Amino acid sequence: YMSNIRNPHVFNFVALPQVMAIGTLAECFNNRAVFEGVVKLRRGLTAKLVLRTKAMPDLFQLFFDFANMMGNKVDPNDPSAAETRAALETVVDVVLPHVRTTPDLTVPNRLAIIVFIAVSIRLLQRRNALEAGTSWVLRRGGIPAPQDM
Repeated sequence: YMSNIRNPHVFNFVALPQVMAIGTLAECFNNRAVFEGVVKLRRGLTAKLVLRTKAMPDLFQLFFDFANMMGNKVDPNDPSAAETRAALETVVDVVLPHVRTTPDLTVPNRLAIIVFIAVSIRLLQRRNALEAGTSWVLRRGGIPAPQDM
C-alpha cells in the first residue's frame, strides 16, 4: 500500500513508523539486554532512518538491511530457527528486486592494489639502497654533502 502513496509527507508519516518498528525489532532480536533494561535504537541511527526514508527504494533498502541483521542473529540451536529464517528470507525475497545494487568496484580496487604494490616495492628498494649506502640523499637546505654525490 505504501507504493501507492504519492504525497511525500504522507509517505513519511506512514513509512517512518514501519522502519522504526523493524529497526527496533532487529535491535531487540536475540539480545539479552532486553531482559536487563530498555533497548532502543540509538539517536544517531534514528536520525539516519528519518533522513534516509524518503521513497520506496529507501524503504526496501532499510527492510533488506534489518532483515539481514536479524538473519545474522538467528541462533542455530533455537528450535524455531528454521521458521525464523524462512520468515526473514520471505522479507528479503520481497524487497530484493527493489534494492539498489552497488557499482562494481573490482576494477578500481584492482588498480588501487597494483598501485599500492608498485609504490611499496619502490619504497622497499629505496630503503634497501639507503641502508646499503648506494643511494644519495639530498638533505634539506644547504649544499649537498660529499657522501650525497
